[in-house]
Amino acid sequence: MALNVLIIDDEEGIGLTYRDLLGELGMEVRFATEPEDGLIMMRYSPDIVLLDYKMPRLDGIEVLKRIREDNPEQIVIMMTAHGSISNAVDAMKLGAFHYIPKPFKIDELMAVIKRAREIIDMRNLLKLTDKAVESGDFGLLDGKSPAMKSVFKRAGKVADKPKTSVLVLGESGTGKELLARTIHNISQRKEKPFVALNCSAIPHNLLESELFGYEPGAFTGANRRQRGSFEVADNGTIFLDEIGDMPFELQSKILRVLESSSFNRLGGANELIKVDVRVIAASNKNLEQMINQKLFREDLYFRLNTFTIEMPPLRDRGNDVIDLAMKFIRMLNKEMKMDIAGLSPQAARAIKSFSWPGNVRQLRNSIESAMIECEDNYIQVENLLSVIQTGKEQQAAKIAGRFLESGTPTLDEIKRAYIIKVLGQCRTDQDAADLLNVSRRTVTRFKKEINSTPKKQNLQ
Repeated sequence: MALNVLIIDDEEGIGLTYRDLLGELGMEVRFATEPEDGLIMMRYSPDIVLLDYKMPRLDGIEVLKRIREDNPEQIVIMMTAHGSISNAVDAMKLGAFHYIPKPFKIDELMAVIKRAREIIDMRNLLKLTDKAVESGDFGLLDGKSPAMKSVFKRAGKVADKPKTSVLVLGESGTGKELLARTIHNISQRKEKPFVALNCSAIPHNLLESELFGYEPGAFTGANRRQRGSFEVADNGTIFLDEIGDMPFELQSKILRVLESSSFNRLGGANELIKVDVRVIAASNKNLEQMINQKLFREDLYFRLNTFTIEMPPLRDRGNDVIDLAMKFIRMLNKEMKMDIAGLSPQAARAIKSFSWPGNVRQLRNSIESAMIECEDNYIQVENLLSVIQTGKEQQAAKIAGRFLESGTPTLDEIKRAYIIKVLGQCRTDQDAADLLNVSRRTVTRFKKEINSTPKKQNLQ
């Protein structure tokens, strides 16, 4: 995200020089020679203000006071050719971020701006999280893991680039739509519509009319004009979920909207509809592989792939899974009028050791089910077993199926295969014990028995 810088300096030559230098470095720069004009330009919400200390009529200290009155967090860098320790102290007491004496080299200024940029990035990250909390959707996006911090940082960078399309990649249940909503909610388009469309949930023969609308008589049953999702989302954001499931022939029309911001309703070939819409698309499929298979347009992929954010699977988010489980408990306590205090140590270990193939969505549903089952103040591992068991039973069925292909297995063979599978998915023997609902000593015995018995099938 390019920095927005405001320079207030009564020496026009110096101000224009730094405006041009910073502009060449990719920053958006405004310049005012009059302090009063500079205060008016604060309406553009600059990230950084470069403020001259000594100016006629209204000096830098007074301008600094007024700026900080309206925005206490505004980053202001004071600059002056009349530097002194007392001036620096006065400016810093009033909240100046830094003090730099003239003349200074551009490298010196950039070093200060770099430190300021770190503060700005951190504030944007916190605003992103706060916005998710306010919207009630904090459960999916919140996280302290490096993987999620990377997501927050990238989302903060692209949010205020209102025309930049975004491609969100990740497994089902990781929170791709929530991320799209959060980007919209912290962007300049936040007061405008957010329209979400799941391309895999709408029959292919209806998807085009859902996207672009239709005119009376466009097809059988079309008795009136109907606006499509792009038209409804004008000036806002449209989220195209599972775009990999969009019919190939329809992809060219999406590309046209991205390139020309225009389209025709079905049956309205003579009327071109112009829209201003940010497109955020998402997929849990490998789009590059689909391109090689001629199932997805390469030109559309490159147009969507202007800025990519990858949502990490829950299994790669470390301790986030426990934090999320606790937040879901607090949220569901309010919804279901319950008073569950948290997780037992065994339940916490089971949650952390499980791979969660359905990601955050599965975790939320599992916590809700476990809370209903719970007869204590704390969720116990047995409350989770019915949830985790479903996944385990599916795994066991697949293993049993492999045996059946080559002959009728014995019950002991299926048990052995199942236990090996669980042991392979768990980090520690205790994790395996919690998932199998046995003691750690029993797991140790299982392992010894398995190692001493020849394998009859390849179980991996």
